[in-house]
This record gives sequence, C-alpha cells and structure tokens, in this order.
Amino acid sequence: MAKTPRIDPPASRFADGSVADQLRNADPKRHYVLANPNDPFCGLDHYVGHLGYEIETVRPGGPLFPGVNASKDGSQVIRYGQVLVSCPMEDHLRRYNEGQRLVDQRAEAIRKHGDTDGAQRGPTGRAAYWAEDPSEHVVQR
Repeated sequence: MAKTPRIDPPASRFADGSVADQLRNADPKRHYVLANPNDPFCGLDHYVGHLGYEIETVRPGGPLFPGVNASKDGSQVIRYGQVLVSCPMEDHLRRYNEGQRLVDQRAEAIRKHGDTDGAQRGPTGRAAYWAEDPSEHVVQR
C-alpha cells in the first residue's frame, strides 16, 4: 500500500508568537508580539530590555487591533492587558535561525550517540551524573 503524502494546511507557519495577522495597518517588515508587563523574566522587560523590541503606541496609520478603542494618540497599544511590541523582521529571523541552528546541533548530537545521555556527555566523555564534585564548590568570602 502506497504511503499518502503529507499535506500541510495552507496557512501553516512556525509558532513564533506573532500577532501580525490580527492587526490592522501592520507593517510586514516588523515582527509583532504581545508582551506581559507584569512578567520580568519573559514579558515586556525581556522583549524591550534584552531583545530590543519597541513598544507600539497609538498613532495615525499605526498598528491597532480591530474593535479596540484607543484612549488617545501616544498611548500604548494594549490588548487583554498585554502590550504590543515590535522589532524589525530581520532581527527576529536572525534570532529564530540561530535558535534553529542550536536545536539542529543538539538533534545531530543525539543521533550521533544514539541516545540523549550520550549527547549530554562532558569533556571527559563520561555520562553526566548528579554527584557532588568538590572542585565545583565556591567559597563565599
């Protein structure tokens, strides 16, 4: 029996958190994400401080969600308590491709050793274990 070929839905894309398809007036050269202002680890602080995203503000011709009434020009674009941020698409794709390279590297290591434990081996070639190593202790002064 012949194997049927895989058919992906026409709208399939990688899950990158983008909300550009939900926006009006979205710039196709920018990557849009909703960021949680109350999460210091992977929310607004992370996107703006570490990744260089910019907070989107209400402006004529700027990105807005349909049905969201903006209070005034210059205020942040907010939906469900999340702040809209964006960065150039080139920056986003560079970070995404770097992540894919690291994932491919790890997958190759797993295939090469035949198991996940082999991919975790350190410089000595021995399997990782959870015993204490006295050489790793740091003395606080």
